Amino acid sequence: MKKNFLLVSVFFLFQGMAFSQNGTIKGLVSDKTENNPLPGATVSLLAQADSTLVKSTTTNSTGSFEFNNVEAGSFIVTITTIGYQQYVNFLKFTDTLRDLGNMQMQIQGTDLFRDVKNYVPGYLQILSFDLPANAQPLRLPWKRSIHTVRLTP
Repeated sequence: MKKNFLLVSVFFLFQGMAFSQNGTIKGLVSDKTENNPLPGATVSLLAQADSTLVKSTTTNSTGSFEFNNVEAGSFIVTITTIGYQQYVNFLKFTDTLRDLGNMQMQIQGTDLFRDVKNYVPGYLQILSFDLPANAQPLRLPWKRSIHTVRLTP
């Protein structure tokens, strides 16, 4: 009788484990402006209850990442990389596979090169300039002077 009870108990234990399989969370990280992949971005999976780190990885050369063997639960996905605002997403994971799709990151601050490229004609020539022969220096409070510069197209 005890053997049968033990055998049935072990059976139900393994059956419960079969139904509580762990899954995979994956996604792609890209630049929001130009939709280019962002390799080397840090992707973290945090427990939503207390923000403890569950898993962490970096994106590969195509901007993809994958967390394997993830138990069901509520999570916070954060993505960080230099020059971009932090990305945060709340996630309830109950499946065996969850594709988060393309998560686009916004550039942090102003990108001066893009502003110059968009508003100054011939921006590649911006480094060539002429000083007129009669240019007068501009006096600054700290006793330094600069000359007026004329950009050539």
